[in-house]
Amino acid sequence: MILTLATAGGLRVLAPPRAPRPVEKRIQQRSKSARKSAPPRGGSGAVDLSDADARERGICEALGLTLAGFAASAIIAGAAAAHDVVDVAEVSAGLYNSGKDVGMGMSGMSGDMKMPPASKPRAGEPKGSHASPAWEIWAYSQAAPPYIGDEATVVGGDGEVKRAGTNGWTCLAGNGRERPADGWPGVHVASPICADPEGMKWIQAYVSGKTPKLERNTIIYMQAGDEGYDNTDPTVVEKKDAQPGQWIESGGHVMLMPKDPRAIAKFTDDFNVGSPYVMFGGTPYAHLMIPTDGAYYQYQKGR
Repeated sequence: MILTLATAGGLRVLAPPRAPRPVEKRIQQRSKSARKSAPPRGGSGAVDLSDADARERGICEALGLTLAGFAASAIIAGAAAAHDVVDVAEVSAGLYNSGKDVGMGMSGMSGDMKMPPASKPRAGEPKGSHASPAWEIWAYSQAAPPYIGDEATVVGGDGEVKRAGTNGWTCLAGNGRERPADGWPGVHVASPICADPEGMKWIQAYVSGKTPKLERNTIIYMQAGDEGYDNTDPTVVEKKDAQPGQWIESGGHVMLMPKDPRAIAKFTDDFNVGSPYVMFGGTPYAHLMIPTDGAYYQYQKGR
């Protein structure tokens, strides 16, 4: 089985072939059967299973990642599990609360593949105080794609739940500095994050100074970016305290939190090259930063 990921421009990333797993054999057999019984293309009720490009693009769009970001996440997730191929199931397990519920992972398929609900246009910024529940819900949900952020629990700057969610994800401000009395001045400064339960384990360990203990790799979304950190020292949150040349104020990205930090140890820690890079390397909080925004460096003055 060869996995192809297509971009809108038609570029493809190919993973090396390997022997199909049992569930994949069943999917292939089902697809072959459907092709034989389906009407010709263009006919009434035609089922075009051979036209994969639209599906593949849809998967990348549904995950809210660029092709490069998705491929990097897949490769790392596979490496951490000692696989030698891109494993969509492993990535899905990190991106979603449960592959069984979402149906995106290959290993979680038991019937027709279910896609996340279509994203609705997000409402504009609420008027009034940025410390209000309405603004915090709107702002912190921006960290993840709408189909995740809009259904997630939102925790305000006072630690109170501002909206109960339905999908197991939690969104909150990720800025470790003291919040102004009238709220964060903007979404980027609030540095919102959205995480699933495994991601919340990582966050809770980080803020309490404990070593994260995860059951699997996980993804944390920060699509609004952050106000800046020392890339080498998890205790530094002010630029004046950072090591020379190590301060990075990021644009939109996702973070891959590995169950075992050794899985990402061979990645670069140079955040200026544009590829995924390690933050907090050599510490229990080492994770992979994956830029997803074309304007990732817009906040990095003097780069």
